[in-house]
Amino acid sequence: MEDIIDGKALINNNIEFKNISKRLLTSDYDVFDVNLKRLIHYIDNNKLISDFINSCVSENDHFNIEEDVKKVVAGYGNNIFNNFVEEEKEISYVYQILKYITNNDISYRKYSIPYSSTKQFQDQIDGFNNKIILPFINAINDNFQKKYFEMIYNKDEDFNVIINSEQAVFTKNTSNITLVKNSYNQLTDIINKIKNNITDVHDIQLQEDIMDNVLGIEQEIKESPIKKGRLKAFMNALNVTLTKIKDVTELSTSIIELIKYAGMFIN
Repeated sequence: MEDIIDGKALINNNIEFKNISKRLLTSDYDVFDVNLKRLIHYIDNNKLISDFINSCVSENDHFNIEEDVKKVVAGYGNNIFNNFVEEEKEISYVYQILKYITNNDISYRKYSIPYSSTKQFQDQIDGFNNKIILPFINAINDNFQKKYFEMIYNKDEDFNVIINSEQAVFTKNTSNITLVKNSYNQLTDIINKIKNNITDVHDIQLQEDIMDNVLGIEQEIKESPIKKGRLKAFMNALNVTLTKIKDVTELSTSIIELIKYAGMFIN
């Protein structure tokens, strides 16, 4: 049976994934193993993410995951996992490595050693996170972002994501409310200004947080009825962001403009 995910659910999925990812990326060494299991469990039980990863898997890859893990473990700091130029290969390989590690309860102490020049456990898992896990997480987040834009920035029709065992596909939902484009010209203009200036913020994670809340506001405004509590939450998050980007004038101005616009739907 197919599951249908609308725009709001897609955003919620991504927020949940980011929260779990952040928990892993900021782990203290003594909880790293369980947080890695938590991430893999979420991925395996999220159809959209697992379908994306499966789309990256090729029968021509010929990985030997068990051998690679054993080699890194036995090398005691002298061997590292393979690197791949092709993003799809990298995603497929890293997922299979992490899956093997979690399925076999292999401690971070056995494979993270070569990812730091120090003997500190925390430095080792931080190095492993930055070089192996972060690019993998970013690729999944990029796929969510791609789905956002395919759904939200289509100006003529609303779309749902239909997920089946093969793939995620987009289909027009004729039961949705048809949006009158003129009613949202101002909203579109504001968001375009934010998109055009978002790269003025050099912190990639902060860029993603801003866009998550911007897209959340847009999606919420286009829903019927609007959930004012969720809309306020997105607005409050953007207000917090403003304290971190005081010197990015054009972007700050656009965010303030968006907050004021969204406020009209609450008052």
